[in-house]
Amino acid sequence: MNFGLCGVSCTGKSTLVNAIYEKFGTKIGIINEATRKEVIDYSSLKIHDEEYASTREDSIIFNESLIARQIAIELEVQKISKEDTCIESCDLNNLMYYLFFAARYQDAKQIDEMCTKTFVHIKTYYDLIFYIPFSGRCFGAVHRGQPSRYVLDVQDSILSRLIYRHVRLDVVKLAVGMGKNESIEFVMKELGKRGLN
Repeated sequence: MNFGLCGVSCTGKSTLVNAIYEKFGTKIGIINEATRKEVIDYSSLKIHDEEYASTREDSIIFNESLIARQIAIELEVQKISKEDTCIESCDLNNLMYYLFFAARYQDAKQIDEMCTKTFVHIKTYYDLIFYIPFSGRCFGAVHRGQPSRYVLDVQDSILSRLIYRHVRLDVVKLAVGMGKNESIEFVMKELGKRGLN
């Protein structure tokens, strides 16, 4: 079974992945969220990992590379391993970042092609996705500085639309505002229902 976590920054995806690893150890493969440096190294960008993709072209390249790299890793892991796999930041997250940061620089045809390609992969690769909605406060680690809660609200609304309008597979939504321990207990229970104990 391939299952992923999706949610904006600071919703606790890494916390859940750590709890999953703690419980299952090497019985479940883990694909961690890509670092900026990993995406830049994968892409054709000529910027340092601490710099942001500041031009239109850089933003498009970075966000398209984020999606392409994730899909390539998932397919490679699937080829060499038959174990259950947890994806810390699933392709829906990467598609949301693409739509938020890069799509405004492209025409409708280019956006539709990227979204269609990503959805085809999501629907064939993932068996289950856990959606962690943004509660209005940061729960997990703060990455790249403290993000604006308004930006996180907008990103969360994009994720929600992608899930409920375009994804036709098993998506389990965690309750808004669930605490750390409640979230971990809930996810473990859902995995148990699907045969992972």
